[in-house]
Formats: sequence, structure tokens, C-alpha cells
Amino acid sequence: METAYQSPAGPIAPIDMIYGHRASIARGNHFMAHKCGFTMDSLVQSFKQAGFETVGGIRLQKSFELRVIASKRQRSKDEMMELAKEYL
Repeated sequence: METAYQSPAGPIAPIDMIYGHRASIARGNHFMAHKCGFTMDSLVQSFKQAGFETVGGIRLQKSFELRVIASKRQRSKDEMMELAKEYL
């Protein structure tokens, strides 16, 4: 398997990001198995279904990350951008 990046737990391959860290799972740490996954759209929808009024996010392709910031009240795009700068 091709390594996507090195972590303190060892090399991480894309399959580890999808299904969970194989080495940890093999050692009996079944909580490391991923039971679900998100696309940006499904993650934003999950936040909205949980009652968040305003949701925005970014995709970091190099590290295969999705980051979301959400608010329970309606916020302007400028407010969300300021929050994103501070927290994302």
C-alpha cells in the first residue's frame, strides 16, 4: 500500500483513512475502525440535520481533511469567514 503520510502511529495509507488504522485494528483496537465516512456535502447536511443554521467548511486535499464550522443561529458570510480564520 502506498503511504499517504507518516503519523506517530506509523505510516498511513488511503485505505486506513477510509476504514480505520489497520495496524491498530489488528492489535484488537476495534474502536479504530471507521463506521462511517463523510463527503463535504454529507458532513454539512449532518450538521444542518442536527439543528445548525449556518454551516461552512473547507476541504484540505493534501491531508484528506474536511473541516467544518457551524453556528446554531443565522450568521452572515463575513461572520463565518472571521470564525473560520480563527478556528479553522
